[in-house]
Amino acid sequence: RALQSPRSNSDFRAATQGVSSLGRVHKMPLLFVDDRHKSDLQALAQIPPSILGEFAKISVEFIRGGGNPKTFTSGAAKKLNVPVETIQRCVEGLAFLFGEAAKRALSEVDFVDSVMLLSFPALTQTQLKELYLEHRKEIRAILEDLSFQLPHYKNLRWRLDVKLASRTIHKQVTPVYLLKLETTDPENPAHWMQIEYNDLQQVTSQLERALREAKSLHVRRVLRNIK
Repeated sequence: RALQSPRSNSDFRAATQGVSSLGRVHKMPLLFVDDRHKSDLQALAQIPPSILGEFAKISVEFIRGGGNPKTFTSGAAKKLNVPVETIQRCVEGLAFLFGEAAKRALSEVDFVDSVMLLSFPALTQTQLKELYLEHRKEIRAILEDLSFQLPHYKNLRWRLDVKLASRTIHKQVTPVYLLKLETTDPENPAHWMQIEYNDLQQVTSQLERALREAKSLHVRRVLRNIK
């Protein structure tokens, strides 16, 4: 028989798209800052407002390159005449604040409300808002480049072969499925597989289990926090 598309294409697509949807934006109203990053952000009180923009640029580069923040702060300490430890804390705090806000695609209002919870002076809040709006698109582009992307499901075609007998064994029935899985991977768009009926049943049960778990309350909570 010619290769056919299975009736369960919609379910298979839903399962695979459930995995790929982890990369989508699930917007949250406010940003929660833990005690560690809150302590780092409090170091901004030691920074003159006139050079806060320089710290934002260093933070964006830190998000882009990662690694040891001292790589970005040693030169800035001499340039800005600020202790290295203070710059390091500010950079890590701003990188977290801008990075998490950009991942959640916080609007201007939501970002301002989140910053208000940190009890910054009005001038600092205004500057942080302006810096976030200025660098938001760039940070999102950096995070998208760094994110792990999986090929998406495109189509599944199958053929059933049944071995009825051989020279040594008569009246045997051995069903084997030949599968062609097509994905959006440009380098390897087609995957050929041969699987026996019992193994196919097990794969099907695992996919059905994944679909049920994807609808659970716990998974929905996770999806709201993973970008």
